[in-house]
Amino acid sequence: MKQALSSLTKLNILTEGIRFIIGGLTTTCLLWVCCIALIEVFNIHYLIANNIATLTAWGYAYFINKHLVFKNREKKHVEHGSKFIALQASLLALTNLNLFILVEVMGLHYLLSLIANAIAMTLLNFALLKLIVFKHNQE
Repeated sequence: MKQALSSLTKLNILTEGIRFIIGGLTTTCLLWVCCIALIEVFNIHYLIANNIATLTAWGYAYFINKHLVFKNREKKHVEHGSKFIALQASLLALTNLNLFILVEVMGLHYLLSLIANAIAMTLLNFALLKLIVFKHNQE
């Protein structure tokens, strides 16, 4: 029984991980299209553009993660939403620091910096969403 439960838990995490990757890819596409358009078309500084694009993607990401990735049906929108916003704001601050270091200090192109940062932030985001924001959900 304990082994079957352990296998089910591993399968659940794998399934959530796959859904998170799919949802994250669509969120990242939305964010990057907005960011690149703001930089290339509107000539907005890359840090300002990234912040605007990030804010745009947050609403979409909350819906995707709550309903599709973690299949959380709890009606705790204020609790989950506030935790989600706090987490994303913290990750945004870390992203800005990372981008500044990668672009200004290390001299990497902003697109390469966005990609490198996205990989690190994706792993951190999944873990913290699962452990903190939507932790009460049990499938």
